Amino acid sequence: MSSCRRGPRSLQAVVFDYGTVLSYAPTAPQWQELASTAGRPRDEFQHDYWRYRQEYDRASCGAAAYWQAVARRPLDSRTLARLIELDNEQWTRVNPRMLALAQGLRKAGIKTAILSNMEFEMLAAMEAKFPWLSEFAVRIFSCNVRMVKPEAEIFLLTAAELQVDPGRVLFLDDKQPNVDGARRAGMQALLFDAPEKQAEVERLLLEDGALPAELDEAVGARP
Repeated sequence: MSSCRRGPRSLQAVVFDYGTVLSYAPTAPQWQELASTAGRPRDEFQHDYWRYRQEYDRASCGAAAYWQAVARRPLDSRTLARLIELDNEQWTRVNPRMLALAQGLRKAGIKTAILSNMEFEMLAAMEAKFPWLSEFAVRIFSCNVRMVKPEAEIFLLTAAELQVDPGRVLFLDDKQPNVDGARRAGMQALLFDAPEKQAEVERLLLEDGALPAELDEAVGARP
């Protein structure tokens, strides 16, 4: 399909996951420091980190219960605070090109939203650090709504808040189960598991007519 596509564009909104989409993924040294602070080998730590994460993101358990389950031991308040701090740090390295893409979409009249599995501690850190969050028309975080991806309800809620039919929404996420969940809810969805995927996203948006060529060039020129 040509980027000079004629006729009405199919997309009215683009929904961004936060981690690994609007932010960079944690580095190996960051994971190692977090695991060492918990007192566990990194591979075993990461397994339990993700094993219990959905219930933490859903706000079904608090920070102390989550981190003690991951560490597999009681934690003093200082260690708990350090684990939360390190976790916040490793997920708050923003991808400026993706932020520029979101800004370009808004200039083109496309609604943007953030939909992320997120717990209260990290959300508070993000809100204190990132004034640009308010630029997104809709912000759905799992801890606030007590739902998590890939459940269909959270995707349908996002589309409803955007006031856009799910079929006219493009969702970007770094995990295939979440992409599959969005598709089951009727959204268009694309796996975005590395910064290099941005070129594929921009090509899709250009073909749809959602991102004018001049805005795409401006986004690509940014560092």
